[in-house]
Amino acid sequence: RPALEALARLYEQEGQHADAAEMYEQLLEEAGMDSYARTALNAGSLYRQVEDVEALLRVLEGALEKAEEMSATDRTDVEEALLAAYRDNERWQALADLVFAQAERSSDEDEKLVLYRRAAALHAERREDFPRAAEIYEKALAVKSEDRGLMMTLSDVYTSAGRLADSIGMLERIVESYHGRRSKELAEVHHRIAQAHLNGGDDLAALSSLKSARKIDPGSIGIQHQL
Repeated sequence: RPALEALARLYEQEGQHADAAEMYEQLLEEAGMDSYARTALNAGSLYRQVEDVEALLRVLEGALEKAEEMSATDRTDVEEALLAAYRDNERWQALADLVFAQAERSSDEDEKLVLYRRAAALHAERREDFPRAAEIYEKALAVKSEDRGLMMTLSDVYTSAGRLADSIGMLERIVESYHGRRSKELAEVHHRIAQAHLNGGDDLAALSSLKSARKIDPGSIGIQHQL
């Protein structure tokens, strides 16, 4: 092992990054957990420099498989490197899956919420996998059940996933969260419910929602126009 380490360092010093990376990867076969993450990160960094994406991911994903045996700091370093590799190479599903795994593991509610939202947004915006995005946004909402912005986002994702009834139900949940208080924001929610009913072909329900919106915000040109 000392000979391999010396050879890896020599290759690295001489700018032979591909050879150095291979040496570091070989060292992983006998590395203890006290040096495993550092060795994997060295190999990954060199593979990145020579633009060998598959080798970079192979080394970092292999290291992540041993994450339970690592210190918290080493695990974080490996995950951050892998997140960057996925992001830089547009491996959106793998990126979303890793962020989701971090959310599931986190015991901090604020962090969990941020990570769930990040994973869901990746599925929705990068992969257009709206059903999966909806599942994760539901988990986020379970963490913070009164977050109207999150409810609105989930309603939109339900619509994109073809779940119109669920989208309307989520908008109605937002209405209920105001507990009878009136505001222009609430008028806009009723307006969106009306539009959703129109999209579903229920003109009577749409008209009822538009009337509710007008009562709250009688000066809205958009609402008046649809009526």
